[in-house]
Amino acid sequence: MSRARSARRALTLTLDMFKPTRGRPTPLALATTLVRDGVIERPSWYDAAVHAASPSPRPMKARKPREITFETDGLIRGFYKRDPSRALEPIDCASVDGGTTTAKRYADRQLEIMRARRMNEREASVVVDAERAEELARFAAAERLGEPLREDERVLTSPGEGSHGAYSSEIERVQAGEEETWSARLERARRNVGEEELVPRRAPRARRGA
Repeated sequence: MSRARSARRALTLTLDMFKPTRGRPTPLALATTLVRDGVIERPSWYDAAVHAASPSPRPMKARKPREITFETDGLIRGFYKRDPSRALEPIDCASVDGGTTTAKRYADRQLEIMRARRMNEREASVVVDAERAEELARFAAAERLGEPLREDERVLTSPGEGSHGAYSSEIERVQAGEEETWSARLERARRNVGEEELVPRRAPRARRGA
């Protein structure tokens, strides 16, 4: 028998000695009684065996932590329920919190109106929808005049919304918004660094049929 096999066999036999057997105390239990009564001296293996055989502490019973909620959570859900396509809005993965979405800005404005004017959720939603329509019309008008507004001036509308006319699909609109957001971030980086060209400029996405 090899030395490694002999060592594994000895370890197995040693551990078996400390397994409880029905109707017969384990050597550790017997040694504990004899040591406590002063019959024998404490064996050299006793401390290690006590430590190994000590039961694990009982799991703590604690209350389930409360779910963290914000006042705007329900307003954001209502926004997406009325317009599910807004859930496709791109986010800024380079920022810490992913950037503020249109739904979040809409809900913040809605909550502000609810508090200031003592309106309920539905009444405040009507007011914010009117402000949103006004902002959308302002961006569309600037686009028609050939003087498009900066994307960072948006508050209640999504990137690319109201610009470049109508798209053939929601995916095309979202892709255009992503490109415009990327271009706006790149321009800010150029101004901050003071360099004209950090990376090659990306050509704007052409509309289908244009």
